[in-house]
Amino acid sequence: MARKKRCPKHEEHADETWLIPYADLLTLLLALFIVLFATSQVDKVKLAEMQKVFSIIFTSQKGVMGDASIQPSNQKHSTDNNEKTSDQGEVSKQLIPNKNGELSSVQHKLNQYITMENLPGYMVTSMTDEGLMLTIKDVALFQSGSAELIPQAQKIAYDLSIILEKTQEKVQVAGHTDDNPSEGSGFTSNWELSSERAINFMKEILKNPALNPERFSAVAYGQYQPVVPNITDSDREQNRRVEILIRKPAE
Repeated sequence: MARKKRCPKHEEHADETWLIPYADLLTLLLALFIVLFATSQVDKVKLAEMQKVFSIIFTSQKGVMGDASIQPSNQKHSTDNNEKTSDQGEVSKQLIPNKNGELSSVQHKLNQYITMENLPGYMVTSMTDEGLMLTIKDVALFQSGSAELIPQAQKIAYDLSIILEKTQEKVQVAGHTDDNPSEGSGFTSNWELSSERAINFMKEILKNPALNPERFSAVAYGQYQPVVPNITDSDREQNRRVEILIRKPAE
């Protein structure tokens, strides 16, 4: 009998299932190196943040948004910008001139002028809620019942115009009278007299070309805003006046 040929046994193959996770690992490493290479030109702050993110992913398996300890870069930059803005604001405050101090400086110059010109009985300054007020008695500027400036008033107006160059705030010139009728003075009412006086004195101040007329205005109060009640001649003398108000700067 012929012998039967034996079929060769198939050789057993080695287990190759480990290749799958190995290939996945190589893919992840390759992706990591690509990302690191692509970010090689990023600033150090962003690179450090990305390193933290990858460290968390490979160690704790937490997502970026799942870890509250990581501060988003835009938030950090926003904080830095806020700090810079705050610092710049402090510097800006130091650079902005103190305008209330500016009015105090003008008041000091006016007081010096009043003393040097021997005018304490005719002019006085005061700081009010509206600004710096300069009060001038009418006898230093006009003759009784008249709105024409006397020579001394022209000099006062010129000197004041030089001082007013030191501020850019708005200036109001106001005329006031006592309660005596203006009959025989050429004016129909104390309104008219106080208005003419305010305008004439303001126009004399504005002869200084260094002053901007847009800053100036004139008003008339007649007898209706007295400093004291019109009882005696001394009281009436106080109420006949011209007031120059240098307004406080707008907030």
